[in-house]
Amino acid sequence: MKTQSEVKILLVEQKGKKYLVYTDIDEDPIIFTEDGLVENRIIKGAIFDKKEWKKIVKNKDNLLIFDKVLHYIDFKPRTTKEVIKYLKDREVNVKDIEKIITRLENVHYLDDSKYASQFVLEGIKNKKGPSLIVYQLEQLGIESKIINQMIKEYDVETEYRNAYDVASKYQKQNTKYPIKKQKELIYQKLLRSGYHSEVINKALESLEYGEDSQENLEKEYLKIVSKTTDRNKIITSLLAKGYKYEDIKKLFNK
Repeated sequence: MKTQSEVKILLVEQKGKKYLVYTDIDEDPIIFTEDGLVENRIIKGAIFDKKEWKKIVKNKDNLLIFDKVLHYIDFKPRTTKEVIKYLKDREVNVKDIEKIITRLENVHYLDDSKYASQFVLEGIKNKKGPSLIVYQLEQLGIESKIINQMIKEYDVETEYRNAYDVASKYQKQNTKYPIKKQKELIYQKLLRSGYHSEVINKALESLEYGEDSQENLEKEYLKIVSKTTDRNKIITSLLAKGYKYEDIKKLFNK
């Protein structure tokens, strides 16, 4: 026999992935997740003490947000920092955030070491340099000790092979420039991609260079001549673009 200090579950109705729970004291149905139902043993006809029920209803919001976090992580792997920001953006209080993070770690939904390891391997595959990978992991909030451990997976030989591949492809796209200019462009490209300077220099030394810069030199010459006829200014400008003095001199003679 139900008393006035108790709450009876009148109906549990499924709506998609959520459940509407109707009671004899609540005007509107209360939304629960499946985990919330199972954890609190909420079924039609169940009876709860009112104080206990109020506590369950108060805690069910955390279960709902936890369910949302799981979907957030399922969409793609996340770091602890990303999940904390996600929860803060939804105005979850600090204590509840700590509980959710702990629970996610316990069920291995959050694992920054595993995330960092996969991130490094993916970076190697996509021919990113180690410095860029380290920077990106730092921005994602991964601890330094984890980053330092996982970046060891990127050995020097692999870095050189990747740097050479990137450099070779980029060099072929820039044969219109003199070799000196090509080297400058490749160096900056590899530096932006996160490769170490000693590896970059080794890759530059290993490349076989070719150029078809003569036609481009003539175009650059005509552009400059349209603005000035000062011989010294023309030579200085062309030298700054990486062209050889001998080639520039030949162009003047021509």
